Amino acid sequence: MIHAIEPIREAMSTMELIMTTGCNLRCHYCYEEKREVNTFTLLQLKELYNVYKTDKLKHIMFFGGEPMLTFDEQMAPFIDYVLSNDRNVTFQIITNGTLFNNSNAKFFKEHPQVNLQISLDGPKSVHDRHRVDANENGSFDRVMDGVQCLINNGVKTFGLHGTLMHDTVHAYYKTYMLCRELQKYSNSSFNIQNIQFSHDGLYDSNSIADFRKCIVELKEKCPEVIEQFESLKKKNKLTLCSAGKNYYTFYPTGTIHLCHRAEDIPQLANYYTGEYNQQLHDTFLNINRDVFYGIDKCNTCSNPLCYFCPMANYKFAYDFLSQPHHYCFFKRQCMSVINEVMFGESGKL
Repeated sequence: MIHAIEPIREAMSTMELIMTTGCNLRCHYCYEEKREVNTFTLLQLKELYNVYKTDKLKHIMFFGGEPMLTFDEQMAPFIDYVLSNDRNVTFQIITNGTLFNNSNAKFFKEHPQVNLQISLDGPKSVHDRHRVDANENGSFDRVMDGVQCLINNGVKTFGLHGTLMHDTVHAYYKTYMLCRELQKYSNSSFNIQNIQFSHDGLYDSNSIADFRKCIVELKEKCPEVIEQFESLKKKNKLTLCSAGKNYYTFYPTGTIHLCHRAEDIPQLANYYTGEYNQQLHDTFLNINRDVFYGIDKCNTCSNPLCYFCPMANYKFAYDFLSQPHHYCFFKRQCMSVINEVMFGESGKL
């Protein structure tokens, strides 16, 4: 029996489903390490949706592991089931992009409500450094084949997302150029905000120097990024994370977490037992609301490049409010470089 945890049900507008904890890759920076494989059944998904659906629930995300491993037997029929109940629900699949074929591409072409977020960390030599399978074989060629399959089948509802680390910062420019070129075949454009830096990268002065070279090259060869950076600069505060506010993550085992990065902290609830940790929920909502108003260095920073993730903070520093020092320092230096190179504002953050 599936229990409705009412504070979650009433607040939720986005449901994230960890379709399976299994994956066909073993990316070096992945937080899903050495975990027992659990996978949703179609019956579970339908029951869960029926219990938690409200007029407010309008977006469902599929994550993993690699959610495309469940496409034929669980995900595709579940999408059709949801749409038979509510045609206004939209979907997003976070995928490594290695499992597309003509059959599922046809499905995506016929279901424009489904957006695909594909991980591509740059050119082959860069992507294959960390996005590998269990035998340390790179996945770049398979991702490119998958994207080409989507393009050949006329699928336009896809976007690209890159993650760089300290040893791949030098590829920032090349990553932007590759993703921008591929994104031309979709119905959305590629933005510099689609390239993120991993929290666990060991960034140093060499990382800053590599970033500077890339920003100089971007300014010279891609003048459109100036407008993108200008838009970033107009943000005086980050948008607060919606985890635990209107976004919740459901696992096949019955656990509900604040988000997919939250497995290092106690579960928020369990939809099989009916357990609910209201104290954790209230605590996190207060942290999330006050995070930029209760930390002095954040009050005086307002760095639009900062990706302040309380869950990542907890994983690396065991504290929701403490960013890994090297990450915070690196992002502040990156913004200083952007201000200097793009806008001639030397020394300003």
